[in-house]
Amino acid sequence: MSGFRIPGPVCQAVSLLDINDGTLCCWKTPYAPPAGTCVGSPDAYMSLFRGQNDFFWGVDSFSSPTDKIGKLTRYEQVAKSAGQAPRFWGRYISGAGFTLKEAEYLWKNSCSILTIFNEPKNVAGSLKGKFKDGEKEANRAIKIAANLGVTPGVCIYADIETEYQPTQEWIEGWAETMYDSHYSGGFYCNPQSSNFSDPFCKAYNNNDKVASSYIYSSEPEKNAWKGPASQAPTTFAPSTMPCNPQTVVWQYAEAWNYVSTTKDPWGVDEDLATADAYFVMW
Repeated sequence: MSGFRIPGPVCQAVSLLDINDGTLCCWKTPYAPPAGTCVGSPDAYMSLFRGQNDFFWGVDSFSSPTDKIGKLTRYEQVAKSAGQAPRFWGRYISGAGFTLKEAEYLWKNSCSILTIFNEPKNVAGSLKGKFKDGEKEANRAIKIAANLGVTPGVCIYADIETEYQPTQEWIEGWAETMYDSHYSGGFYCNPQSSNFSDPFCKAYNNNDKVASSYIYSSEPEKNAWKGPASQAPTTFAPSTMPCNPQTVVWQYAEAWNYVSTTKDPWGVDEDLATADAYFVMW
């Protein structure tokens, strides 16, 4: 089939009709566009999302949304406590027990998946390494995603913790390899930390494929924003970097205890995502 493919949970409930002129028609979608609406390009499709919301509310967690918290699943309890269901859920696709069954559960609840790769470490041969090390870990993420059945076009974010010190070469290796794959690549990072912003901006100014990468910003976070979705920031204002990359997801609150800590000691983090980020979720 020619043309573009709509990623995310939409793919699970949509039929695509390839007409002679290359237009794709969308039928029975759970979100925009309405049933029967035809769109001819990704930009046209995303414009329909933008028409509904400037950004989307969601959460991320190390633990599965399908785990039981009392009589409810974690997803159900978060939705109840938040006052609305999350439109997406961030999960590590490696090392956190993530399965296709979990993905299917989220899709049934019209919840997209923000995919994060958390294997890079702050050591030589990984983040402190060379281009080939970034390339190697990107290929590892691509393999894991493909084995899970992650839809082509989805963005996979490399988890770069605040204290980590990636090299410019590693960043370029990751970004180039992800760009050249059937996925896209991004960085889940703290833009306020020079550990990341300095090498990233050097890579950004040196490499167009780095410049095309999406940023998932973990700052700023305020306790006043932590809680039900109604307490979320009313404007999309994540921290960014001097080179001004495409920052599309913002983790604005960490470890929200949506239930008692005895039931879930880690809680969930809370996020806002732009339409561009939402479009390339799984």
